[in-house]
Amino acid sequence: MVDSSIQNILSNLIILCSTFILINYISKYNLLKFSPLIVVMLVGFNFLTQSGPVIFQTFFFQSVSEKMESPIYTFIYVFLFQMGLLISAFIFQYKLSKYSSFIRKNFLNPLHLMDLPKNNLLFILGYLGFLSLIYQSRYVGIDSKIEYGDITGKFIQSLSIFISAPYLTLFYPKIYSINAPKNSKKIIIYTFLLVIMAIALNVRGFIFGGVFNLILIMILYMALGNLKFNFGMKHFIILIALIPVFSLATDLVFSMAVAREFRKDNSPVEMVVETLDILSDRDRLNHLKKLSLDTVFSDYSEDYTGNVMIDRLLSVKFSDLTITEVIKMPSDNVREVVEFSRNKIFSTLPTPILRIIGSNIDKNENTYSMGDFLRYGSGGFLSQSFLTGSNVAHALILFGNLFFLILIPYFVIVMVVIHSFEINIRGTFFISPLILMNLNFLLNFFNSDSLVDGMQFITRGLFQYGLIYFIIFLFYKKMSINNS
Repeated sequence: MVDSSIQNILSNLIILCSTFILINYISKYNLLKFSPLIVVMLVGFNFLTQSGPVIFQTFFFQSVSEKMESPIYTFIYVFLFQMGLLISAFIFQYKLSKYSSFIRKNFLNPLHLMDLPKNNLLFILGYLGFLSLIYQSRYVGIDSKIEYGDITGKFIQSLSIFISAPYLTLFYPKIYSINAPKNSKKIIIYTFLLVIMAIALNVRGFIFGGVFNLILIMILYMALGNLKFNFGMKHFIILIALIPVFSLATDLVFSMAVAREFRKDNSPVEMVVETLDILSDRDRLNHLKKLSLDTVFSDYSEDYTGNVMIDRLLSVKFSDLTITEVIKMPSDNVREVVEFSRNKIFSTLPTPILRIIGSNIDKNENTYSMGDFLRYGSGGFLSQSFLTGSNVAHALILFGNLFFLILIPYFVIVMVVIHSFEINIRGTFFISPLILMNLNFLLNFFNSDSLVDGMQFITRGLFQYGLIYFIIFLFYKKMSINNS
């Protein structure tokens, strides 16, 4: 919103129109009071691809189209994707929402997924997730990984979805007036351990994922009117004190990005040492910042705002990079993308099921990301770099310019399933802890690497995670009874 080029003006006009339509729809049809989780998904897509870039780029005195390869095409296609979501939301809200109640009554309630969890259970879930990260750390620095078909390994790996569970102990007492002991010290220790493990694994998303998730929950419930927050002098002082913390966190995330090139050769301890060495060497850190991430990714750059932490939050640059590749891609390559997508979908099925149906798909050949495939093709060059793709780009190459209409049935199914995890109880929304501890995932649901990620979560992920939660819940309940 800074320069006056035609490209930047058109980009801002598209974003303004798209955001206005979204806000008007949510307000007119009272969608927030009907389904806050669907609003999180819609607002998340808009903020991370459209309104967020305007806000942050304006803050940094840069134009929204700066450092983008095809801004006009990108913002037009994300606008169309959002229109498909809004049409689907209307169909879901007024025609098909009753099926959410059916799912909740017949599947979620029997599995206790809609029960209010105890604090001890939330900490148990969190530390099981943490132990999962420790288990995964054994594969850092060696040319190996958890093999497909390794049921035990995959089960332990799946526990990592619970790492944000302990943070709910700070939330539930405020909403449901529960007399529970304060867990602030426990949370601080837990957060510190998570940061260390995130550095060891070189997974930036784990650093402040739980804190960010808690902030999202608080914002959502304040918007619903179920949580009141009176901003006073104490909070202002805390906010000012957090400014240097944010700066340190940004430098830490950048240091991890630079240290990523050593991940294949270093052990977890060496990764921590290497990352902290980069962080502590201010001259080296500042020099690397000037070079940006281009030195790491060659001609590929994720740089957008100039702040690596914000660049990881926003997904518009990833959409721009992949949409640009789709625009340049010869029509003959579309068949390869369709085959790749089909194989990715089949690869999400458990190995025993693939054997039963006689599929000969090698899951190890389908591990690279959509971003990799679109940029480097089926040759698999840098196939393990996991460049982030885009739902929009994936949909565009599969279905052409009418992708936003063709995807409506899929969008509606997603909304029906997600809505089943929430219920309005006398004006206060209760959201399943399984979803609440992963609210940031919903925010990014349509901003993931490809459409396959969302399909996998709906068809397999929720069932698998729900069953694991139920098993842990039963063990906890049995232990509690025995102790009593």
